[in-house]
Amino acid sequence: MDGRSQVEHPGLAQPLNQSINQPIVPINRTESMMVASRRTESAVEHLNIIHHEEVPEWLMMYSQADTSLDHLLEWDLFNTMQLEQYEEMMLKLYKQEVIDTVRRYERMRTVLNKEIVRRTQPHPRNE
Repeated sequence: MDGRSQVEHPGLAQPLNQSINQPIVPINRTESMMVASRRTESAVEHLNIIHHEEVPEWLMMYSQADTSLDHLLEWDLFNTMQLEQYEEMMLKLYKQEVIDTVRRYERMRTVLNKEIVRRTQPHPRNE
């Protein structure tokens, strides 16, 4: 593990004891979508758990290759410590791939939310 933890989940509601002193202000669906979108976008945009200089080039290539080629790599040639290091690197590569996928979907979701807000706002009339 890399010693990091997530303190706050962007989808969780604010605890009751924090919201007691604050007035309740009703917001519409599009406003809440935009707030959630901005919060998630900023949290995901800067997330990078792997440094490519620490992962050997052959392992990067192996992680992206088709599984039908697995038999070409002879794991018996590596000692146990190396195998443990490579397994940890592969896990980080997998997690980074998931983060990158989430990042792409968040960008698309942000564009969709902006378009929804644009279409639901009243248009000024040309007079």
